[in-house]
Amino acid sequence: MVAWDRKWRKRYLAQLCWLGVGLSAMMGCEDAPLEEDRPIGKPVPDPPLPEGSWGLGACAGCVREVCSDSLAECLADPECADRARCIEACPSAPGGAVDEACVATCPRGSSSSAERAALALDACRSGDGATCAGCGGRPREGEVPPLDELHQNCAAPTGESNDCFACQDEHCCETIAACDADPECVAYKRCLRESAAEDPFNDCARTHPAGVALAVPNFLCGTYWCAIDTGGCEQADRDPCSDCIFGKCGLEWARVNQTVDGFLLSWCVAFCPVDDSGCDQACLDAYALSADVYLRLGECVLAQCDDAC
Repeated sequence: MVAWDRKWRKRYLAQLCWLGVGLSAMMGCEDAPLEEDRPIGKPVPDPPLPEGSWGLGACAGCVREVCSDSLAECLADPECADRARCIEACPSAPGGAVDEACVATCPRGSSSSAERAALALDACRSGDGATCAGCGGRPREGEVPPLDELHQNCAAPTGESNDCFACQDEHCCETIAACDADPECVAYKRCLRESAAEDPFNDCARTHPAGVALAVPNFLCGTYWCAIDTGGCEQADRDPCSDCIFGKCGLEWARVNQTVDGFLLSWCVAFCPVDDSGCDQACLDAYALSADVYLRLGECVLAQCDDAC
């Protein structure tokens, strides 16, 4: 099983550079440097925002301050400025953050400068901006993402002698039981053990499509709590980069891996040769419904874990 820490990040960075979607100052892509002396960003409620708009709330006010540099760069580009105004006019989601479904409808612009500025602003919103008071952002480091798959109602320890199995019994009993009761889910996991394919996760999904839906929440829970991705279920085997990703980008990681498409996309990219942008793009195209949430995870890694990774 391929770990997705430094190797995963290297692929992701190369992929973004190839797509031409920027963050050049953070990534070191060959692109024009950002100006150092940029004006401080200001609110963009012109024309006045509709009542109930995210831009009128406390979350937006904090994000403008935290993301002033990337906002200023965006406002300097007419196409990106249109996107910023569209985002401000979106409604708020529960917790105060902007409704991302609405954000997805906002134009990104057609020029490379607009795309670069838009991605930089999005990275800040989902990174440092997500920690703003009033945004109901990602859980603070050490907190568990608020997903049902990670909060299962398990009984007292079963006495399992294998530490790896004991950990999963303690945290993932519901998803284990659901998978074990489904012949296709059992077959999918058996296929993973026996497959000689380069990417067994996607290969076995093609032969056992009905089993993947129950296997995915099982993998999500086991990876988060018990580090089954390390092969030995040892949290200590994770390096500082992986620890940072789970600690500071745990919600973004979980959102990718809680769906079948996101799970298969992440493994599809993981098995691409490093710097093979064509393979990466083929994965994104194959699982287009999860491409945005996958890229948002990468943005969080860049914004939150750059030093560790």
